[in-house]
Amino acid sequence: MTQTIEQRLEIYNSVETSLREFFDELNFCQEECLPRRYAYIDLNFSNPRNVGCCDMQHYLIPIGRSFFKNKKEQKNLLSRFQELQKENTLENLLRKEDELFRCNYHTDQGCTIQEYKSPICISFACGKFQDYLRANFNVLYNSGSIFFNLRDVLAGKVTKENADSFITKVNFATTRIKDSKTNPKRRYELIYLAY
Repeated sequence: MTQTIEQRLEIYNSVETSLREFFDELNFCQEECLPRRYAYIDLNFSNPRNVGCCDMQHYLIPIGRSFFKNKKEQKNLLSRFQELQKENTLENLLRKEDELFRCNYHTDQGCTIQEYKSPICISFACGKFQDYLRANFNVLYNSGSIFFNLRDVLAGKVTKENADSFITKVNFATTRIKDSKTNPKRRYELIYLAY
């Protein structure tokens, strides 16, 4: 059965919500990256910025036509997705154009898009963060796999059942992180967090 655009967006939002709760429980980016203002060097290696991973307009969804049955379907989904992004943005936190940040939605408080972040934004975890997850919680996090599968959700190629299975794994990892706050010395079995 072909999924409607609204069904895909509902599935996407469910997965995104679980990932957002996972990231929020750790608060790694807010505590480790933003305060230290790690310098980011863009591709020409001449322009340092204190942006972290939000170095481009990643909120624009990079989904090629090959993911959709036709160009009209692609245009309708992307248009609706961008409407939802705007509806779920903290307007008062948008950055000023003259600041060094390259993403329109990235501020000192982090991303102002609350829901319907692009697949790359909601799935990305830098190497330092992935090392932290492995060392502290025995969680292997695969950004690439999660990114590609979120794109597939938007293209209607992921069933609700498969999405729910992934959400269960993310929720399990989130519970583990909460548990580790009360049992910091506990050893955990490996969780492979990928789609």
